[in-house]
Amino acid sequence: MFKKNRIPDRYILVVILGVLISGVGWLGYRSLVEVVGLNTAIDTFYNKPYSIRNDIYEFHHTIEQFEELWIHHHLGTESTPESDSVLSSELLSRLQTIDSLYSGIIEHFKTHELDLNKFEDAFATFSSGIHALKESGEYRIIKYEDHLQLTAAKNKVLNELSPFEKFAQRKAVEIFQQTISERSNLIKQLGIFVFVVILILILTGASIGVVLFKKNQRIEKAQNRFKDFILYAPIPIMIHQDGKVLLTSESWHISCGYTRDELTTIDDWIKKADADKEFKEKKEYINRLYEINDHQDDGIWNVKTKEGLIRKWHFFTGPLDDRTVISIGLDVTEEYEATNKLKLFKSAIDQSPVSIVITDKEGKIEFVNRFFTTITGYTNNEVLGKTPNILKSGEHGRSLYENLWDTITQGEIWSGEMINKSKSGELFWESSTISPIFNEAGTLTNFVAVKEDISERKKMEEE
Repeated sequence: MFKKNRIPDRYILVVILGVLISGVGWLGYRSLVEVVGLNTAIDTFYNKPYSIRNDIYEFHHTIEQFEELWIHHHLGTESTPESDSVLSSELLSRLQTIDSLYSGIIEHFKTHELDLNKFEDAFATFSSGIHALKESGEYRIIKYEDHLQLTAAKNKVLNELSPFEKFAQRKAVEIFQQTISERSNLIKQLGIFVFVVILILILTGASIGVVLFKKNQRIEKAQNRFKDFILYAPIPIMIHQDGKVLLTSESWHISCGYTRDELTTIDDWIKKADADKEFKEKKEYINRLYEINDHQDDGIWNVKTKEGLIRKWHFFTGPLDDRTVISIGLDVTEEYEATNKLKLFKSAIDQSPVSIVITDKEGKIEFVNRFFTTITGYTNNEVLGKTPNILKSGEHGRSLYENLWDTITQGEIWSGEMINKSKSGELFWESSTISPIFNEAGTLTNFVAVKEDISERKKMEEE
């Protein structure tokens, strides 16, 4: 009830989360583009001019394999038909690979308009040296001078490839640098975007934080005002939730005498203050209040104070929050007793054997009792707002009524006998005493007339 607001602004949080996810998603996408772009540059580096170097490397490696295979087989090794046949097959396979790579390198030379004459001459010398080793379709046993000749031819071929290797490497680096340069603007844009997104998130978060902070301040301020209102209210007020007392006004404790420490739960209150000793019934009734989302007039309960006095409290309850209600208790002991006295007084007047009439200071009737209706035949509703002149019989002179009015308006009591006429037209004698009524300030406010039917006595006197 009185907790700080825990930012119930779920929609704001969802918006913030959406912005973050969108920003991170876009950032990830652009980063992926960059990675793909850089990979493209690397692929370009390896798969275009740099692939020439791969061909040259493989060409170089295959020649070395050819030479090593041949030397390993023939130096110090006796030749046999089977071994010569295997050697011929393996050397032929290597030679086919060399010829294929040679064709590819020639195409690279032509594509980049490089001088390939020296390379072709060098390869022709190397190829001739290889084929010179063949006798009757098979490679003969190598001699030392053959090895020197073949190695010299091989080195010449590789030397002629060296400038082209450097060209291919330089070309690959140029393309890689060009690719990176082309994407530098995109990288800058990405950096700017990341900066802007971070700045927007910071500003948005700061703005939302300020708004929520101010909102929490307003809520906390309102809650404090509400607390103060409850604490210092001039009437007993209690806020409770599921049987736990959350807050009570000072008036509550002054009226009942119990301290806050003595009334921490509804059970404490009922056990200590229920003068009727109806703990179970009262507990069940209060538990139902937590379920009812409506205001209730709980009626008057007998409350026992800490001093042992029995007071009449009129309770009213209303919902505040989830299973939280506010109860207001008005000490109506004096009013309750006064009401009972008024009821007793009215009952006594109604059952009185004399007519009682109350008028305002102008003489207009405000109240008549039952005996008045019995004697005159007029009901209360028929005479309200009218004057007692409706009972005039015409048997008395004007001076009687003027003397009566002058006497009572001067604040004195008038007593006398007169003949009045009922609603049916029947005449009857009354002995009347009319008294003025003053308020606490001494101002004349009403008149009350007590009239006794003396018709029977008058008849007896006449007889």
